[in-house]
Amino acid sequence: MRAAPGPLGDADDTEHTDRDLLIAAIYEAAADPSAYSRFVAALSAYLEQTAVREWRIRDLAEVDIEAFEADRGLAMHLANLNDKLTDAPHRIPPGSLREHVARRSGLAVLVDRAGHIASLSATAQETFESGPHALEDLATRLHAEDSRHLRDAIAGHVMHGRHLAPRILRGEAFHLCVRTQRCDTDGEVFLCLETLAVDWSPALEAVLRASFSLTPAELRVARMLAAGETAKSIAAGLDRSEGTVRNQIKSILAKTDTGGIANLNRLLALIAETVAGAPILTAPGQTALADLDILTLPDGRAMEVRLQGPVDGRPVLFLHGMLFGSELPPSAIEPLERNHLRLIAPARPNFGMSDPSPGRPEDEPDRLVADLLFLLDAYGVDRTVCLTNIAGSPYGYALAAAAPERISGLVHAASVLPVLKARQFVTMPPTQRLIAFLMRFVPAYLPPLMKSGIAQIRASGEIPFLATLYEEGTCDHAVATRPDLVDLMTRSVHFATGQGYLGCYTDTLHVVRDWSHYATAISDRGIPIIHVHGHADPQYPLDDVARFAARFPSVELRGVEGAGQLLLFDRPGPVIGAVAELLHRAQGAGRPVPPAV
Repeated sequence: MRAAPGPLGDADDTEHTDRDLLIAAIYEAAADPSAYSRFVAALSAYLEQTAVREWRIRDLAEVDIEAFEADRGLAMHLANLNDKLTDAPHRIPPGSLREHVARRSGLAVLVDRAGHIASLSATAQETFESGPHALEDLATRLHAEDSRHLRDAIAGHVMHGRHLAPRILRGEAFHLCVRTQRCDTDGEVFLCLETLAVDWSPALEAVLRASFSLTPAELRVARMLAAGETAKSIAAGLDRSEGTVRNQIKSILAKTDTGGIANLNRLLALIAETVAGAPILTAPGQTALADLDILTLPDGRAMEVRLQGPVDGRPVLFLHGMLFGSELPPSAIEPLERNHLRLIAPARPNFGMSDPSPGRPEDEPDRLVADLLFLLDAYGVDRTVCLTNIAGSPYGYALAAAAPERISGLVHAASVLPVLKARQFVTMPPTQRLIAFLMRFVPAYLPPLMKSGIAQIRASGEIPFLATLYEEGTCDHAVATRPDLVDLMTRSVHFATGQGYLGCYTDTLHVVRDWSHYATAISDRGIPIIHVHGHADPQYPLDDVARFAARFPSVELRGVEGAGQLLLFDRPGPVIGAVAELLHRAQGAGRPVPPAV
């Protein structure tokens, strides 16, 4: 049912305006991969006006999807987008200049010969709009004379193909290096704009703590000083008084014996360069903790398998999530060693280096069982615990339901739930809600949206894409952008999208389907299940997980304060501890304990 228009027909006017904005966003996304977030916002706004009355609905039966489905013109525009993104996937070659700029820690912009932005760093995307006005926005942040130099450099690059030697331009709180660069991988020439900034890292922080006894608060201030910020901007950013920040700066200068901010930044740059160039040392006697294997399945398909943890540890099956792969962070190694566990982590079909599934997406949880049983046989594992992460949970449930004699327990980290009610859609973050809604009601429109997201990943890198899923200020945004996790997050998203959208499409399909019959079958067999869930999970609130768990006698819920959906990467200890506990329970019950792999 459609909400009645106001007395002047303003509801219809808004609807037409939203449709026009959506069509514009469709073609912007086709031309500019970094426009993905604007495409998501425009599509969400149009759906909310036409189908769900701005989510003022109590039941999914109230969703009016007919007008949206009947809009053949809009369907044609989306089909055009789908075709264009299929033909021009905007790939970033590994090691290319585009990749370098996308992964830069500071503000960085790459401009091609046509004057288009070819790549942006995450900081650049957060600092200004990435559309056609981005370069002008950047110019206005420079001193007047240097602003003119930047405009001249861009005009010379685009109109005359001029080569620009490195030149430093001054901004309010930063210095910008502008120069012409040629990409080694394809020979293309770009104008590269990068801020001069210290390459901050956990290793640099460790040196500063050990050498100068800087406190965590002082490290935050030092990092912001190195980025070119003033005492006033730091105070605003940290919500502290300017006097407090100035006292912290005085303390930092005294501890480092640098006497001034310029000398401090020079010291930080020298230490960062030394730390970055230092070799990574392996502790004496340390054993290999991660290996990659390729398993050939009975039908000839290849399955990537990652082995992580001590080589003689007890084997545990690990099923990855939708956007986050089979590799765990270094912080997981200690609990794996302490509990003597070895993760056997297959890449599901369409992920990593595994071949595509031979079956239909709707049948994948049941079809995958045969692959997983062959995997366990290949590694000599008779019975073990299955650990899953986020969207991996339906596959773990399906395996245990089909082969209870092989699975002694399940541990789900930040598990997805069947999304079947209106209130579940309402509480989701905007991007996740849009993806789930399209899959539930108009799945044919989901591929162009997913391809647009992959185009953004390939053009601007993985971390800016994650920023569209986890809003700034949330604990998951902080985890995804943590310096010690950025490389892992990058590899994880590439693992999920390197083959295209089909793996994510399949997982999304099972998010909006009712797979709770698997849980019923497992619970009836008395197989223990532990859900470890963050109190701050943005997509599946803890109360919803508690309601799901209460339906099944063998399901236990454990909440983790301050953790979100990226719980397994942020705080792996409680999750790995739950796995060890279920293995211990199985041993106490007289069930076979899996031998070392």
